Amino acid sequence: MVLPLILKSRRWNNAEVTDEIWFFFDVEKEDSPFWYERIKIIKRLRSLRKNPNIKVRLLMTSACIEYWLLLHYELYNPSVQTVAEKKQIMNKLLKHEAHYKKGNGEITKKIAQHYPTAMDNSKKVLFRLLQEGMPGLEDTDERNQWLCQKCLTFSNVHEAIEYLQSLQGKINDFYGKEEG
Repeated sequence: MVLPLILKSRRWNNAEVTDEIWFFFDVEKEDSPFWYERIKIIKRLRSLRKNPNIKVRLLMTSACIEYWLLLHYELYNPSVQTVAEKKQIMNKLLKHEAHYKKGNGEITKKIAQHYPTAMDNSKKVLFRLLQEGMPGLEDTDERNQWLCQKCLTFSNVHEAIEYLQSLQGKINDFYGKEEG
């Protein structure tokens, strides 16, 4: 189990310096029964600091990171659960970036330049899930449980980018600089 390793780490010995913990992961159909085990870990991590609690962000993408990368080029919202469906995502991504391979930092940087498109597309996909019964757009345990257990296609990685952009805005305001 990951939690004992986290708690033994030197960085966790002083939770007062930790504001947020981010988990980036793919949501797989096979993992949906494990939500209750995961939420126990999340609650434990939050409780490491009392006031205020540590924020735990779940930044998820359906089935494979390549779906998030594909959103950098196009709005696409198919089922992504089977090996064949994951291969279809990879093939579509390769049409946009023929040299993509997992772990290739240079190509990933090239894809990342299109992050505004990915953010827009990701938000549109997530918004459509409201029609499927998603409890809301806010980052809540209820929403995240729904996303993890319904196994519908989505990515909420844009939430990390929005948060970082908000911090950049605050830093710029503090130092009196313009954004950009």
